[in-house]
Amino acid sequence: MQILVLTRARITQVVALVVAIVAVLGGFGIVHWSVAQGGMVSAEASSGLILILALQQHFNPKTAEEPVAVAGSISAFSGSTFALLVGFELVHWSQEQVGLVLGLVAVIITLSTSWAARRAVTPMAQQRKAVKAAHRQGMAAAQRKMSDGSALPGAPGGGA
Repeated sequence: MQILVLTRARITQVVALVVAIVAVLGGFGIVHWSVAQGGMVSAEASSGLILILALQQHFNPKTAEEPVAVAGSISAFSGSTFALLVGFELVHWSQEQVGLVLGLVAVIITLSTSWAARRAVTPMAQQRKAVKAAHRQGMAAAQRKMSDGSALPGAPGGGA
């Protein structure tokens, strides 16, 4: 099975396809949605398809893990789902309740992505010692060059 890699071009294609399908459904009178509802359906379907592509790419052993793409897709999908639920009056949440649920989703996504990224990134505390040691070595080498005059401008074999 061929892997569909998530790219900006692929995202654009998915969104264009979904918008075209929603337009055809409305144009032929198959559905009777307002423009806003059609937009919400388009956003929901697009973000759902993009989430599926991101998950497929993330968990496939032949492609690199993409925790940020998955988190962004989950965020977009959850936001469009809540908009769809409220826009079609399937739930009767206040603006505050929608905000609370979106805030909860944002916290969950932030925590899960930071944990996923932590596995792939070396902590800076471990690198600081190596950076300091390399800096000291570089400074010592520069001081040696300066003391023997070889790096002074105009000196034989030195700088300009």
